[in-house]
Amino acid sequence: YPDEQSLSLRPIVNELIASLTQDERKRQINSDVGEHLDQIHTRVQSLQAARQKGDYAATEHHMQLLNERVNDMTGQFGDAIESLWHRLNTEFGFVSSLDDKILEIELAQRQLRRILDGFGIINFDDLIQLAGSDGALRKLLVSQLQARISEHSGSLLEVQKRLVLLMSRFRQQQDKALSLVRCPESQSKTLSLKSKPKVLPWRCKT
Repeated sequence: YPDEQSLSLRPIVNELIASLTQDERKRQINSDVGEHLDQIHTRVQSLQAARQKGDYAATEHHMQLLNERVNDMTGQFGDAIESLWHRLNTEFGFVSSLDDKILEIELAQRQLRRILDGFGIINFDDLIQLAGSDGALRKLLVSQLQARISEHSGSLLEVQKRLVLLMSRFRQQQDKALSLVRCPESQSKTLSLKSKPKVLPWRCKT
């Protein structure tokens, strides 16, 4: 049988494992966004080199690949947000118990924070400098990308509002269910009071 010390360490170990798992997921998000940004930098350098050589075909090719890379990055954010909305719109109907629904909300909140962390990696000052005076690059890497991130940020704000509302509702339902568990005679007593007005009010034992 486990001793008292090992039992007391279990919550600490569980918290440590949860923290490490969360850090790993955060690093994964950061790694994905960081890879996209690295590829964008590399592609811009290749585009500028081709342009200096007067290789218009290569320049157009690199610009096309650059567009695809930016779209891939913003699309990854969009897919993650769409996944959150899908779970919200079903009110986490894929799980039945209130406890599981609350856990799913907490999971969704962590996912939301990871997406915001990904936004934070994008340095628009760096992208402005990278684009330089090139109008097409500034439009793609600054104007269009800022617009997409702003749109995604607005969606996440609505997701957060919905999560708060659902959490509040589920917590109320959970509290109501717990009160019935603590005082199981409440329903029968309520019926008794309706049928027999002279019965003295009862109190749930604490």
